[in-house]
Parts: sequence; C-alpha cells; structure tokens
Amino acid sequence: MPPSVVCPNWSRHRCGLGTDTGRGECRALVERVYGAGVTRSTTTGENASKPRRRLSRKRAAIWAGSTLACYATTLCLLSDVLFPLAIPGIIGLLVIAILGVIRFLHARPRPYEVRDVRHALRRHRLVVWRRFGGLLVLAVALCALPPLLDVTALYPLLAVGVVLPECGLAFFGQQLWLLRRCSKVLSVYEPRPHVPITILSGLKYGQVSLRLGEESRRLPRMAAQGVAHFDIHDSDIAGEGWYAGDDELGGVLVPATGDLLLLVPLDGKERARHRSRADSERKAKERRAGLDRVRPKSARSW
Repeated sequence: MPPSVVCPNWSRHRCGLGTDTGRGECRALVERVYGAGVTRSTTTGENASKPRRRLSRKRAAIWAGSTLACYATTLCLLSDVLFPLAIPGIIGLLVIAILGVIRFLHARPRPYEVRDVRHALRRHRLVVWRRFGGLLVLAVALCALPPLLDVTALYPLLAVGVVLPECGLAFFGQQLWLLRRCSKVLSVYEPRPHVPITILSGLKYGQVSLRLGEESRRLPRMAAQGVAHFDIHDSDIAGEGWYAGDDELGGVLVPATGDLLLLVPLDGKERARHRSRADSERKAKERRAGLDRVRPKSARSW
C-alpha cells in the first residue's frame, strides 16, 4: 500500500506545499504504518531546495549586472567619440528585454490546493491576462517617461518599450491557444482524481516528459506543455493529480501544485498504434476534444 493511500495529501505534503502542521500530521501518520525511514525524502527535498535558491540569487545578480552594463554602454550615444560602442549595448539591452519577457510570461503561478479542474483553467487564464496587461503598462511607461521627463539618458528605454509588447504578443497568443485547447478537452472528458504521475525527463521549449498511471500499466510517455515552462527539476508536479482525457491519446492534467498541463503522446508511431486499436467512441471523443490536432513541440530531451 503506497503512502498516498495512507494519506491522500501525501504527494502535496511531501513536496512542501501544505502547512507545517499538515506536513507533520502526514509524516506521523505514514511513519506509524511504514516507519521513520519513509519520510526521509521530505527532508532531503527541503535541503535540496537551498542550492536552487542560491542559484536563483546568483542568476538575479547576473541579470541585474548585465542590464546595468548594457544600459551604461548605450549612453555612449551621448559621446561624439565613443558612440559606436552604443550599438552592442543597444543589442544587448534588447536581448535582455526579450529574455525577460519570456521568463516573466512563462513563470509558474503560485501553487494552491486543487479542488476543481475548471477553476484551475480559469485561474491560469486570469494569470495570463494579468501578466500581459502588466507588460503593456510597463511598455507604455517606458515609452512615455523619457519625453515627459526630457532626460536624454532615459531615451534608450524607448527601444525597450517598443520591443516588449511585440515580443509578448507572440507568446501571449500561444498561451491563449493552449488554454482554448484545454477548455475544449475539459468540455469532452470528465476529470478524475488521484491519477499517479511520474516525471521522466525534460524536453525542449519548457516541456516535460511524464507517464500516467502505475508503472505496471506501461502507458505511453506524454509530452506535457503548459502556460508555464517546466524542467526535470520541477519534481513537485509528480505524485497524484486530476486528469481529464484518454490515457493513451492525451488530455489535460492538473497535479497537486495546481499547474495546468496539456498532454499528448510523445512518440508519434506509438500514438498511431494506440489510435488504430481504439474503438470508434474513443476516436470520436479525441476529435471532439481536438487532441488529434495537437503535436508535441519537440521530442528532444535532456
């Protein structure tokens, strides 16, 4: 009997998403059945998050330093001698702005307790619109401040303000497309809870490879794509979750963290084989949900 049967919230508490009291009760309950050794992975996971926090601080420092260096270089435009040095500074500033837009729009929403899969869809749609709206406000501010303040050193911000909405609009459109696909799947399939989730590897373009169900069933590997970008280090989406769809043809997955993932089989040949063995009802539901028109972005993993 797995720990998730002893405590329904085991996967959420083990990932550190519950309250301290809830995690303590979960550990005590499981330890009474299995012994103290089963909860060691919780402590290990909490200790493993410390290097990631230090890495995040280092990345933030690198981003801040690079931005200041590029912006300082663009000020060479004010010099009659050093103005050629402003060209790499402007290019670097625009590259940093584009990378910042990608990270901002594809950041994971805060985890929360899942009670309704359709509420998770509405929550992600609200997050996407809020982020794009905030990006537009920032772009307007960057374009309006230099003329209003009439400060020559602020005029490089005009280029950044022009690039932000153009870059963000492309990713915003992709996110809305994915949310529409998820909404269509949820209109055809009924979500079911407590579906086991196993993370296999990371994929390109913010996807992960995972498998649903118990290992004994050997269901096909799925490419999971969402509004946010994921990698193999996001192990908190493993455990159990809500799933609406076909186990072999794809669907929508909402793990205990509240993330929204659209699943499609990773192997095209395996997908065709499962589709050929499916009955007419399963094929019809796949077509109504639009899963037959969804493809993984890439099959390359690391």
